Amino acid sequence: MVSFIVIGRNEGWKLVLCFNSVLASAEKSCIRDFEILYIDSQSTDDSINVAKTFDRIRIFSIEGKCNAAIARNVGGKEARGDVLVFLDGDMELNADFLSIAVKGVDDLIYPFLTGIYRHYYYDKNNRVVQEKSFQIAADSLFEKVTGGFFIITKELWQKIEGMDSRLDRNEDIDLGLRLCKINMPPLKLANTCINHYTSIDKFSTQLGQMAFHYRFSSVLARKHLLNIHYLALSLRTNYTSIFLFAAIILTLINYYFVLLYFLLILIRAFVNKTNNNMRMIFYYFLRDVVFVFSFFFIIQVLPRCHIESAL
Repeated sequence: MVSFIVIGRNEGWKLVLCFNSVLASAEKSCIRDFEILYIDSQSTDDSINVAKTFDRIRIFSIEGKCNAAIARNVGGKEARGDVLVFLDGDMELNADFLSIAVKGVDDLIYPFLTGIYRHYYYDKNNRVVQEKSFQIAADSLFEKVTGGFFIITKELWQKIEGMDSRLDRNEDIDLGLRLCKINMPPLKLANTCINHYTSIDKFSTQLGQMAFHYRFSSVLARKHLLNIHYLALSLRTNYTSIFLFAAIILTLINYYFVLLYFLLILIRAFVNKTNNNMRMIFYYFLRDVVFVFSFFFIIQVLPRCHIESAL
């Protein structure tokens, strides 16, 4: 049995795309024995009503504190299937992907799978104004991280005890790193698995909030500091934060190191080719400061209490 676990908060019309894509994928892959679970994180729009318009969807609503890790853990606990397909409510599953990921009728080609994302950014009128696709690799490859979409066996999910619900952010990175530690790194197939829809206005207005949430990256750093897989990942994603820490130390010798740091984040912002480079410069600076400060002064992130109730 396959369990499709969709998590969401205020996804509205995107849930229609998500659920329809799940049903289309199951049909195209000839999966007859499946279920769909929707885990709602206190939506204030019509998300739950949208879910109720679809047959065979089991709906759960989280009360109290909530985050993506908690929602996925609820889904994993309530799922009845042997294979768990996790995706966010703003994602549309490629109908061809399951037929590639599943061999026969009920067996994954590998216990933990993901694939290539195609990102769509839409405006306040829900019109797609920008599309971004990562370069499709020639072959499948093992990675250290995953995203909001992945397929995992129930056995492996229970073995690693799901996600760390203390993390409001980076819970997916933590999951990938823990899988690497048990020699089961995520396998990324060289196929497009997901269309991901994001509000371009929301992305722009939440840069400050995103930078503040970077404190969870510092918690992740302490948790996996001696994990060789994390060190390689951190050098690729947190190099400006590392350089800022070094610049603070070396500025006692020469203040030019601080100037070099600002030059580095300037280059990083322009390399990303964003429409508002000045805002991105501020974003990188703020998140680097949050990362360095949090690494030394935030002791822990308290566990999130939650209550789930079936609707």
